Amino acid sequence: MKKIAFFLFLILLMGFKVLMAQEGVFERCVSFYQNYISPLDMSECPSYPRCSEYSKQVVKKHGFIIGVVMIVDRLFHEGKEELEVSKTLIRDGKVKIYDPPENNDFWWYGNGDP
Repeated sequence: MKKIAFFLFLILLMGFKVLMAQEGVFERCVSFYQNYISPLDMSECPSYPRCSEYSKQVVKKHGFIIGVVMIVDRLFHEGKEELEVSKTLIRDGKVKIYDPPENNDFWWYGNGDP
């Protein structure tokens, strides 16, 4: 349920692409989601960093278009099966999939350096 809510939230933001050109608008929208919408949903992101934080990081690093592509990719590959192929860590007493942006953007760079 949380993935669907976050995915719908991102689609809504894509409708306001013109506004995204303004510095910090996307980050403020995701912060709103983190502070007001996410606490209402009792499910939990299985990854670290959380999907919403990951979203802020990739949009800041790669821009809105590439960032949204990376966010959608992460939402599709997130799940229990990912625990079998990805590194994990213990966060707040729970096993989390370790999936920072640098684990997913290495292919943008020829030599591995940003």
